[in-house]
Amino acid sequence: MTNAQGYWDILFAHADIATMARGRYNIIKDGAIGVTKGKIQWIGSSDRLQASSSLIADEIIDCSGKWILPGFVDCHTHLIWAGSRSNEFEMRLSGATYEDIAKQGGGIAATVAAVRGASEDELFNIASRRISHFLSRGTTCVEIKSGHGLDLENELKMLAVAQRLDQCFPLHVSPTFLGAHALPPEYSGRSYSPWNTHGCGHGPESGHKPGA
Repeated sequence: MTNAQGYWDILFAHADIATMARGRYNIIKDGAIGVTKGKIQWIGSSDRLQASSSLIADEIIDCSGKWILPGFVDCHTHLIWAGSRSNEFEMRLSGATYEDIAKQGGGIAATVAAVRGASEDELFNIASRRISHFLSRGTTCVEIKSGHGLDLENELKMLAVAQRLDQCFPLHVSPTFLGAHALPPEYSGRSYSPWNTHGCGHGPESGHKPGA
């Protein structure tokens, strides 16, 4: 690690820092991080600072006794959906199986109906509250699946919401088209092939860039 050079907007000083330098887990004890315009410009041991910290940053944050970690990556989420299935917890505790719940209109069918009945803006507002919680817990990259629309229009609506979240929040969103998450209710009792052919068969090409 080279000695610190330059002037930063913010200096995080005297922190224990966990890094993945060169693809391996590393710890820097009593470390410092220089940040300018929201990007890390320098990281190293505090003893490598070439001048008093007050002379090399506009703002100094003393992180003594604290850790700074890389952002968390959540690689599997169903963050965009509407409705509530909280009543199903009680049903499961009472011994009902997923199949029992589905026969009563619950399970994914309930979520699909709610997603289809919600506007894009409504889904965005709901998902915004959830992704804000992710941010508050240190997540900086999140994968988001569709799969609760189960027709092309509503699957694309979910992907459009994912794109808006990526644009509006300071984390990276990686969307996944999951058009074949389950058999759509309108195909109940029929072959799976009609949905494969007319629904999700055209999804990835149409859904790769929502709004394009």
